[in-house]
Amino acid sequence: MTKTLSELNVQKSRYLKVADLVAETGQPWAKAQLPVEIESAEVGEYPGDGNSPPEDAYLVYFIGHPKPFGMNLTCRKVLQGIVGDDAQWRTEDLAGVKLILFAEGTSMGEGLRIRYNAEAAAPTGDPVRDEEPPPPTDGDSPPF
Repeated sequence: MTKTLSELNVQKSRYLKVADLVAETGQPWAKAQLPVEIESAEVGEYPGDGNSPPEDAYLVYFIGHPKPFGMNLTCRKVLQGIVGDDAQWRTEDLAGVKLILFAEGTSMGEGLRIRYNAEAAAPTGDPVRDEEPPPPTDGDSPPF
């Protein structure tokens, strides 16, 4: 039995990869998009190969995904553009940020990228959920 191209190109990894995006969405990598929300952030360590020491890994965990996503410099700059220059690499500053995870061709093959999920952050159009309740007109009685 012959294998499909996707079966031949799967690499097992403890980090989130393009193959995980393809598997979750059921789409080819160039079409796959996955809405995600940051659950936590930490600085970890990528193990070095036999000739190089380990490197710092800037990891985020997305809600509902067990593998961390190791953010390269490009993704960290995009995240900085979303959360602002003063945010720190810690869960308190990054949790709850809604992103779109997608794959892009690079000189080194396909790589995961992020962008802001404007649709998830937009108002729902429901006035009950989108607006603040009016302040009470009388301190002793509710406004209804």
